[in-house]
Amino acid sequence: MLQRMLVGFWALLSMSFTGATQAEEPLMSGLFVDHAVLQRDRPLSVYGRASAGEEVSVSIAGASASAKADAKGAWFLTLPAMAAGGPHTLVARAGAKTQTASDILIGDVWLCSG
Repeated sequence: MLQRMLVGFWALLSMSFTGATQAEEPLMSGLFVDHAVLQRDRPLSVYGRASAGEEVSVSIAGASASAKADAKGAWFLTLPAMAAGGPHTLVARAGAKTQTASDILIGDVWLCSG
């Protein structure tokens, strides 16, 4: 379990610093990738970019929420708090576009530096 959490953390960290680009901009922020760990027992904040004014819906483990992208395309929504568990699949949809993050765990997130 600890190894999976560390892999998810390093994937999350590397995506946030590499500035990796794709042919098509992803819907969700680079923090929401395969093997990520999201904090348990706290509302889950999910955010990203879409076309201006577009409706975005996000779901995970039977919970879902939606938001509308602002004039610059930024969107933000909150999913209900979840107990520890997984793996889950996090899915974001906007129009014909879909982004999926697999093997998402809900648990304790620890950030360390040295």
